[in-house]
Formats: sequence, structure tokens, C-alpha cells
Amino acid sequence: MTENGKDPNDLKSPDGQTPPTDHKTDEKISEKQASQMNQTDHDSPPHDNSSQERKQSGSHHRFWKHPQEETPEEAIEHQRRHLLDKEDIHSFWIRLSVLIVFLGVVFVGIFRIVPVQDDDMKPFLDYKDVELVFRYPQHLYTNDVIVYNQDGTLHTGRIVAMPQETVEISDDQKLYVNGTETDNDEIDSPTPAYQSSVVYPVTLGQDEYFVLGDNRQTAMDSRQTGPVERSQIVGKVISAIRRSGFQ
Repeated sequence: MTENGKDPNDLKSPDGQTPPTDHKTDEKISEKQASQMNQTDHDSPPHDNSSQERKQSGSHHRFWKHPQEETPEEAIEHQRRHLLDKEDIHSFWIRLSVLIVFLGVVFVGIFRIVPVQDDDMKPFLDYKDVELVFRYPQHLYTNDVIVYNQDGTLHTGRIVAMPQETVEISDDQKLYVNGTETDNDEIDSPTPAYQSSVVYPVTLGQDEYFVLGDNRQTAMDSRQTGPVERSQIVGKVISAIRRSGFQ
């Protein structure tokens, strides 16, 4: 029943048939409504997801935000961080420069790198091994390996006798210090007395050291040139890099 009390089935033509439905009109109405809905969608402002995401992540990723979207406080903070970054970079270069100067002072002023010039210290050191020499040892002791200057040439040798001690080499090629035969496990050869101006026994002066090479058969040392004075000593060998380490 309709509102006016009539049954829809009563809506018939005078001949008793139901009037035909206008489907084309309904289709036009539907197309018109769809067109209006599409027009409404185009007129509405687009949803800026990227802008919203930037706003949501602004507190975590400040540098992703476009400068125009920053607040004055954020702009000030951004500038402050930029200045701090520049200060950090400047500080890094200053510290790097200080480190380079420090290393230069240490390895040039305090230490010295000296290549071995001969085989006088075999088997302890070989020709072209690299020695790290400490230039300012406060004390020197027997068996210390030193680098000393002899007539403008650097030599490496082992201290076998200290100042004011007496050195003697016997006819059977044995080394005596203060009347006692020396014993060094690193020396595997006898110690001949060279034909030179050195006369045994030798009593050393206040600042003199008797220095021999470990290669006792051929080394050029105090047996030829006499005692080494303290002023001739360049420094004490504290480490060495074997030539085989470069191969």
C-alpha cells in the first residue's frame, strides 16, 4: 500500500496492463549522479600524506623537514646544530695537527729510526734491519745494544764493559772484564784481538764504554777504534724490525 492508500498493483493502464518502466531515464539519472560525485571528488583538496608524515616525524628527523615548514624555534635549533658541526670539524683538524706535531717530535726528537748498515751484529741483527733507537737513555748497562757515531758513520754494537772497568782479550780469544771471563749465550764465536793500536789490558775512563759486535770474527768495534765515549753514543736500541718482515 502507498501513502495515499493505493496498492502499487492498481497503477495500471485503462486496459489493465502495468505501464512500462523508462530504463533509459533511470540510466541517465545514474550517470548524472556519478558525474556529480566525481566532480565533488576532484574539487576536494588532495590529502598530503607526505606533509603529514614529515610533520609526524619532524621531532625525530629534523633535517627531513622543508625549511618553510620549520617553526622559528626549529630554525634556530637547526642553525645552532650547524654551527656546532662546524666547530667539531675545526676542532678535529686542530687535534689532528697537534697529533702530527707530537708524533714528529717523538720520532724525530726522542726516538730515531736507524737502518742497520752492516753485519756486525749478526745473528742478533742483519744488514738492512730497522732499529728503533731511544736517544736519551738515563742509564746504560752491560749487554745494552747501542748506536754510536764513529768518524761520521753510525755503527751498532753491544756494551761489554762499563766506565772504569778493565778489558782484556786472551791469546785463546776469550774476553775478560775485571779479570772474569764473560759469558753471553747470544755470542757463538770466539773473540780474537785484532791487530790494532789497542793494547790490552784496557782500563776505561769515566765516560768510556768498550763496545763489540756480536759477529766477533769480522765486526768493526772497540778492538780497532778503541773505547766509545758517551758523547759518541746516539742512543739505545729498544726494538728492531727484521728485514724479512718487509718481504
